[in-house]
Amino acid sequence: MAGMSFTDRNLVPRAPAGPAIPTGARTALLSWFAGHGVGATVIWETFLQREAFGSWQEIDEDVRARFGDDEADAFATAMNAHFERERHRMVAAGGVNYDAEPALKALPAPWFVNALEYALAFGGYGGVNFDGVKEINRVFQKVGASYRFGFDGQAQWHGDPGVYEQVLNPALAALADARLAGCASEFHAALRHLTAGTEKDREDAVEESGKAVESAMKVVLDSHSVARQGNETAF
Repeated sequence: MAGMSFTDRNLVPRAPAGPAIPTGARTALLSWFAGHGVGATVIWETFLQREAFGSWQEIDEDVRARFGDDEADAFATAMNAHFERERHRMVAAGGVNYDAEPALKALPAPWFVNALEYALAFGGYGGVNFDGVKEINRVFQKVGASYRFGFDGQAQWHGDPGVYEQVLNPALAALADARLAGCASEFHAALRHLTAGTEKDREDAVEESGKAVESAMKVVLDSHSVARQGNETAF
């Protein structure tokens, strides 16, 4: 029970955020990183550099193509409101990108996860901020967001906690077997698509999952010396 608040201990859990990352969770994490020397300006400008974006139009077009019109319209609405507020700013501080925090709060959730991966690369041990990993996971667990970070600084799809513990973790443990290296590659590809979260990525996640199952079936048959032609499908 250590570290749990009164409401955590005594009230029903809040509604899980699922694949969304609420604004409050984003604000809390950006505040934590800023307090540890990695401000929103650094995170945002690293995101732009790593994702190879040079203009707002490029961002809007990519959001529309990969995440759909609703996500693109929501991002555009949030940023237009921010730009309107900025028109009335009287004082500007040097070295501060005032677009950074609003943009990070408005990004589609998978991109915000990318931004957190980039933030974790500043400081820490071996290039990964371990304290940052723990704080991200604490906040995501608090709001029920469907992502968790490993101490390699990489995000993984978490989903429902019961499914994670009873299905995903055992599967990952089994795939550590060297004979299942090909299956593991396909399964991890499925998880990456699931984390990205676009409609196309969800389709690709199903396809990669099917490939992983098919590859595993072949490994099992081979381990029992069952003759195969070499081109069998799962069917």
